[in-house]
Amino acid sequence: DESSFSFEINSRPIFKDGKSEGNLRIANPPYNKYSIKVEIKLDDSGKTVFKSGEILPNHYIEYAKLTKRLKAGEYNATATINAYDTESGEYKGTSAAKLIISVES
Repeated sequence: DESSFSFEINSRPIFKDGKSEGNLRIANPPYNKYSIKVEIKLDDSGKTVFKSGEILPNHYIEYAKLTKRLKAGEYNATATINAYDTESGEYKGTSAAKLIISVES
C-alpha cells in the first residue's frame, strides 16, 4: 500500500557501555514499498545519538553503536523514521517511536 509504511525497532535497546554495540533491531519489512532512514535523539537534550543510512525493504540493522557516547543510565529517546521512494528517492512521510536506551556501565 503506497499510503503507509511499516518498520520495527527495539523500544528498550541495551548497551553494555557507552562505546559498545546495542540491540537496536531496526527492520524494514519485506512488504514495505519504501526505504527508510532512522535518527534517534535524546528527549531531554535533543542530541542525535544514532543515524542510519538507507535501509531498503527486507533489510535490517540488528546491532549498532551510538554516535554519541553515553554514561551509565537510562535515557528517554525518540526514533524518527523517514520513508523514501526506493527508485526516485522522493520523501514519502515520517513516523516516530519512543525508546528507553539503557547503558549498563
